[in-house]
Amino acid sequence: MCRPAGPSRRDRSDAQALDNPGHHSSHNEQRPAHRAGPTVADNTVGRAIETVCRNELIMIDEIGFAPLDHTGCQLMFRLVAAAYERRAVAIASHSPFEAWGRFLPDQPTAVSLLDRLCHHAHIITTSGDSYRLTHRTTGQGGT
Repeated sequence: MCRPAGPSRRDRSDAQALDNPGHHSSHNEQRPAHRAGPTVADNTVGRAIETVCRNELIMIDEIGFAPLDHTGCQLMFRLVAAAYERRAVAIASHSPFEAWGRFLPDQPTAVSLLDRLCHHAHIITTSGDSYRLTHRTTGQGGT
């Protein structure tokens, strides 16, 4: 799902890491929201979300791979709410929206999260064989 991005507030094209908001990286090293819990009280998470939202595109890959606890669900909502109508957000998940209740335990937060993600969204549903499984090596020294 993607939304059009607003004007960039910075010229840098590299992503900033959530683990260390001052650290610049050419690839995403962002810590999953469900592991960021201990830093909520001192607003480190708020500052990290502000840093992530400086990017024109925020990509969240494999949402639903591991269930989030209540805090993780709240943090995911905070990130999506901060980016809402300001930045493009791309989400990749193997789960259809109807199944998101399995890994987002707080139903009201999950509904609000999906509401923001789906508003203005271009939803692309794919099907077919996995690229990795189709192009896997057979263990005969291939790459």
